[in-house]
Amino acid sequence: MNDIVGYLILTLFLISFVYAFIRQIGDTINVRKIIKPDNSKYTRILFGNYICIASYGLFIIFFVLNGLVSLEILKTSSITSENTFSACLIFLTLIFASKYIIVPKD
Repeated sequence: MNDIVGYLILTLFLISFVYAFIRQIGDTINVRKIIKPDNSKYTRILFGNYICIASYGLFIIFFVLNGLVSLEILKTSSITSENTFSACLIFLTLIFASKYIIVPKD
């Protein structure tokens, strides 16, 4: 029963992060259509959105790897739960930094 709950929680988190990733891609496409290149904030907004997209993608990859390692589906000595957790934490920090620090509020 614990395994089923673990799989369910992992799947729900994964679905929510994939949804956020797809939504971020859509937002970046809209920003490219709306904002004019002569705007001074243009490069900063696009740079922040591109970092956010890359961070979301890499976070999802390492999140899946962390789930596979912790559920003992993937058994390897080079990929450990601590390494994947550290990578997830780094990319999650980059997501928040790119959304709330790099991209201006206006």
